[in-house]
Amino acid sequence: MAHESFHVFSPATPDEAKVLDEGLATRFAFRVRNYQPPVNVWNYRAAWAVVDWLDNLYPNAIQELRRAQPRVALIEENEIRRVCMELPAYWAHFLGHRFYQ
Repeated sequence: MAHESFHVFSPATPDEAKVLDEGLATRFAFRVRNYQPPVNVWNYRAAWAVVDWLDNLYPNAIQELRRAQPRVALIEENEIRRVCMELPAYWAHFLGHRFYQ
């Protein structure tokens, strides 16, 4: 429920959802309920790991990104790069990529 509650506050259709959405939702679920996706669910674990990396590089990144665009699904790769230039371009691209293909 903790994971899905994140999506209530920042809704996205399956066509809109990005890696950033699922990474933030998984991270939130871990923080509030110590939830960890199963080991074989690599896409959620990878999304979570890169969101954590972004947060470690620039702790205010998510707040700044959401200030400019409240719906996480609409945050683009270029916005992620603008907010956190230290994050390698490959990972910004990954976070801005659609989660469900």
